[in-house]
Amino acid sequence: MSGSWAANARTVSAAPQTFAEPHHTNASDRRVFLNASQNVNGNTSALAKNLFGNLTYKQVNLASYNIPQVGQGDGDFSKVWDQLKDADVIVIGTPVYWSNMSGYLKTFIDHLQINNDLANRDLYMIVQSSDSDQTLAINSVYGTMNRVAIRFNMNFVGIGQTTEQINQLHNKMIGNAPSNPTTPTTPTTPTNPTTPSEPTTPSNPTTPSVPSTPSTPDSWTITDKKGVGRVYYTPGYGINVWTNPDGSTFTKRINHGTSWKYFKIAKKANKTMYNLSGNQWVDGAYFR
Repeated sequence: MSGSWAANARTVSAAPQTFAEPHHTNASDRRVFLNASQNVNGNTSALAKNLFGNLTYKQVNLASYNIPQVGQGDGDFSKVWDQLKDADVIVIGTPVYWSNMSGYLKTFIDHLQINNDLANRDLYMIVQSSDSDQTLAINSVYGTMNRVAIRFNMNFVGIGQTTEQINQLHNKMIGNAPSNPTTPTTPTTPTNPTTPSEPTTPSNPTTPSVPSTPSTPDSWTITDKKGVGRVYYTPGYGINVWTNPDGSTFTKRINHGTSWKYFKIAKKANKTMYNLSGNQWVDGAYFR
């Protein structure tokens, strides 16, 4: 039997994952840890303590609330939700059961109704397991939570399982993560750079009668300039693509190390934003 299992074993590789830079790194920010473990003070909550460090936070234990399966009423769902929407930073921790998140967390997610309550919140994930290789679990949790972050317009900062990963997320939370840790001295530009998929292109892109401007046009100087830029952030992570230079709403993320065509440059004080066509802008601090 063991030989049969070995013959059918397959290697699971990590799926491509893109994360965002945090927007809330002040000590005064409101932080909530949503504990999806049956143990209030177990290994999952211990990892959360390491992630927060000396920062203050509120722990919400899903095991302490009655949230039934979908179709059987909402139970205490709103009691938990009200605590999340009051936070600037949300850390969700789950143990691994059968290469996936806990039933507590899955049931909670099943009750979600899309709204703007969590817009622009920073989201961190903790995946706790005694097994050193949880690739299947990480892939599964990422797929679900990345979708949640996109639908609720959140900043999905990262997933941590190991002590090293938790320390890296802590540095991001307090604003100590390097903004450009792997910038090559001579970056290479591909001969055929790609353009973001499904761009919002104006009806007359070459001679627009009304140029695309941010919500506060007087504060930005926007010039038409074409070129190719490259994303310099952190390997495995990405930067947000915003709908205007002010960065009020993001639509997606683009990965570190990728190159993109740009068509306009917006400047205000020491801030620079690049337009990737239509209403798609990226921060010049991570793109050049």
